[in-house]
Amino acid sequence: MSNSSESIETVREWEHRGHECMVKTHPLGHYMGYVKLANGAPSSDEYNFVYDLRVHGGITHEADADGVIGFDCAHSGDVCLDENGERWGTASEYPLTVPEEDRLIWTIEDVVDETELLVMQVISHDDEYRK
Repeated sequence: MSNSSESIETVREWEHRGHECMVKTHPLGHYMGYVKLANGAPSSDEYNFVYDLRVHGGITHEADADGVIGFDCAHSGDVCLDENGERWGTASEYPLTVPEEDRLIWTIEDVVDETELLVMQVISHDDEYRK
């Protein structure tokens, strides 16, 4: 089984409020949402704001040299479905062990919404930081 970055695919790219956004799929069977910070990577004295952002599961992709941050939907109880309502990737080969009432279903549109909420928090931080 390979989980190299070559196996990760971008399935949606768009701009929201001046920030580049994208949703990617991981071959294990989960989505990841990313936002490129409009001002690039934060400086070391500003960096800790990333930990204050409220997004599903927290920030799991810290700002890289291009200022891209992100989150994933690969936490206990997360179930990612494709456009046909099916699980995919390696995850689809295993039964769901989390009780149904504890599962959180993710579609591409759900990840887009969560990514845009992340953008709004980044904008709010930027507005506050510049005061």
